[in-house]
Amino acid sequence: MLADIGDPRTEQGLAAWLRTGKVDRKREDGLQLLKEMDAFIRNGAAQGAPAFHFEWTENWHNASWRNEAARRGGKATPEQDAILDELRLSGDYAQLRREALLRLLARGERTAPDRQAVKRAMGDFRSRRGLMRQADVSAWARDNGTDLAGLDRMIEDDAAIETLARDRDAELHRAILDRLRELDLYPGYRDKALARQRSPSLSAPLPRALLAAWFFEKRLGLQVPRDIDDYAISIGLPGIDSFYDLLAREYA
Repeated sequence: MLADIGDPRTEQGLAAWLRTGKVDRKREDGLQLLKEMDAFIRNGAAQGAPAFHFEWTENWHNASWRNEAARRGGKATPEQDAILDELRLSGDYAQLRREALLRLLARGERTAPDRQAVKRAMGDFRSRRGLMRQADVSAWARDNGTDLAGLDRMIEDDAAIETLARDRDAELHRAILDRLRELDLYPGYRDKALARQRSPSLSAPLPRALLAAWFFEKRLGLQVPRDIDDYAISIGLPGIDSFYDLLAREYA
C-alpha cells in the first residue's frame, strides 16, 4: 500500500510515522466505554429496563460458552434457597425436580428447536398470561425474579421439550401408559376406551367449526387455537383430519 505513493521520501516518512503516530481508534473507543461504564456504576445510576427484545437464533442457542455459563451459574441466591426450602416443606420439591430434569435433558440435546417452535412457545406463554405488550412481559419477568434473558432461556427449554416430544412421540407411548399405571389412572382410561369401541356412532357428524367449539370451549374451557392442525400434531395425531375424526367419535 505504501508503494502506491510513488514518492520514496514521502513513503519513508509515512512509514516512520506509522510506527509511532498511528491511532488505534477501536482501542481508544473501548477504553472510553470502560471509563463511562465505571463512572455510571460509581454514581449509583439505576439501570433502565431494556425496551427491546433479542430474537432467538440457533447460533446463540448452541453457543458453547453460553451453555458453560449456564452450568456454572447453578448456585442459588439466599432468596432462591429459601424458596426451595418452601417447596420442600410443601412436598412439591421432588415433583418439580423431575420436571426440571426434563428441561435440563432437553437442553443438552444436539438438535435445537427451530425458530418457529420458539415463537410458538413464546406465543403460548404470553397468551396464557395475557401478556399483550412487551412492557407486560418485562413486568412478569421482574415479578418472577428473572429478566428477559432468563425468560428467553425458559421459552427455549419449553420449545426444546416440545420439539423432542413431537419427534419421539411413538417412542413415548409405552412410557405414557406406564405413567398412567403409576398414577393408578390406567384402569379408568382403559374402561372408557373399551366402552367407546363397543358403542358405534349413529348420529350425523357435526360441522368441524362446531366440533372445535364444543371440544375446546365447552370441554376444555379454552379458546379455539388459531392453528388446529398444529394442535393436532402436538397431541400425537398425524394432522387435522385425524383430530376431527377423533372429536366426531367422542361427540357421538
